[in-house]
Amino acid sequence: MHISFDQKLQDYMRKKGFAGIAVSTVSAIGCCADTTELATRFVRDDEAARLKARGCGVHTADVGEVFIETKGLHYDDKVTFSLRNFFGAKDVRVKGISAWKL
Repeated sequence: MHISFDQKLQDYMRKKGFAGIAVSTVSAIGCCADTTELATRFVRDDEAARLKARGCGVHTADVGEVFIETKGLHYDDKVTFSLRNFFGAKDVRVKGISAWKL
């Protein structure tokens, strides 16, 4: 598996001092929406140490590391992370990792 970050994401992580990105799953449980989706967040050095101590999957990337908090995810050969900006709120978009496959 090859992990890459786009240039905007690399610049943003260096500027803000983030150590990596954590990937986990969230499940909406309700009458009609029983589904599992990916959730990503930026990780600082102190949280990175806690995630490593918990035994999360750790993969090195262009800038920092990627922490996989959930087991059983499906990976493509190439995983790409990119920065998304929605009305000033920064978010990480990931391609190549999925919570489930048909």
